[in-house]
Amino acid sequence: MKSTSLKLLTCLILSLLVASACDGPSEPTFEEEQSFGSLEITTVTTGTMRDADGYVVSIDEGNSEPIGINQTVTFGPITVRRYDVNLTEVAGNCTVSGSNPRAITVTAGDATPTLFEVVCS
Repeated sequence: MKSTSLKLLTCLILSLLVASACDGPSEPTFEEEQSFGSLEITTVTTGTMRDADGYVVSIDEGNSEPIGINQTVTFGPITVRRYDVNLTEVAGNCTVSGSNPRAITVTAGDATPTLFEVVCS
C-alpha cells in the first residue's frame, strides 16, 4: 500500500514538472528588465614607459577581458548588484590609482562607469 502511494505521488510530481516545462519562453516582465544593467570600465594611462600590452579587467574573479592602456570595455547585460572589479597584468613600473580591486554597484538599465587611472614611470 505504501509503495503504491509513493508511486502515485511520484507520478503526480513528475506530471506537474512536465506540464510546467511546456509553457515555452515568456517575455521578460518589467521587473526582470529592471534587474539588469552594465558595467563600463575605462583605463587612462599616463607617464613614461607605458604598459604596451595593456591589462586584464575582471569582475568577481570570473569574467575577464583584455583592455588597452586607454580603452573602455563594457560587461553586460549583468545582474544589478555589487561586483568586485580588478585590473591585473599591470607592469611593475606602473601603479593603479585608487583601490584595486574596487567594489562597484551596477544600477538597473544603466551603464555604471568606473575609471582606472594608471601612472607609469
